[in-house]
Amino acid sequence: MAEKKSTEELMPVEHWYNTLGTRLTVFTGMMCQMGWKRGKYVTRAEYEAAVKTFGETSMAGVRKEKEHEFKRCHD
Repeated sequence: MAEKKSTEELMPVEHWYNTLGTRLTVFTGMMCQMGWKRGKYVTRAEYEAAVKTFGETSMAGVRKEKEHEFKRCHD
């Protein structure tokens, strides 16, 4: 059975941004990468994991393997 999160742990992402001193560029990039909107409630652990993941991601983004071959434009 999954453990329920304590409501005391959940805070808006802006709270963690201010409390932990995350740089604005990291915060906005992490928010975009995670698909989070302002006011989203997360735990400190979730926030820190998202910041860590963002910091470890290449600036070019995540590479996705293509399952199809490229077609030539001019045969």
